[in-house]
Amino acid sequence: MTGVPHCDGTEPTSLADRMTGFERVAIPLRRDFTCTLTIRVLNQGDRDVHLGDVTVPVSGPRAGSSFEVTHIGGIAVPAGDAVEAVAPLDLALAPGNEHLVDLRVVFRPDGCIEKEAWISVQPEIALAASSPIMA
Repeated sequence: MTGVPHCDGTEPTSLADRMTGFERVAIPLRRDFTCTLTIRVLNQGDRDVHLGDVTVPVSGPRAGSSFEVTHIGGIAVPAGDAVEAVAPLDLALAPGNEHLVDLRVVFRPDGCIEKEAWISVQPEIALAASSPIMA
């Protein structure tokens, strides 16, 4: 994730990671909040790559969490029975190039929530190396 998320209805803060002890951005869950998180994808290799589906675990339409990812890279996450939020990015990325992907996160009123709840969003992006051109 790049920088601090832009939020309405809650104020991002920092929280010590229990595993590493390092501070990380935390978003306190508040009723009716919305946030935009930006993820930076950088191709540090020497081949073109294809960015496929972006998957955010436990944040789809049928997840029980107290937040939901509604858009990935400007693409609406399809309604349905999925626990994961998935959207096809379908983008080529040349060596040395980067692409920013915005995630739109909203409050889910029927989700599980504790008094002092925070969210941690860890998306997964499917990558595939493009085939080399044969001469």
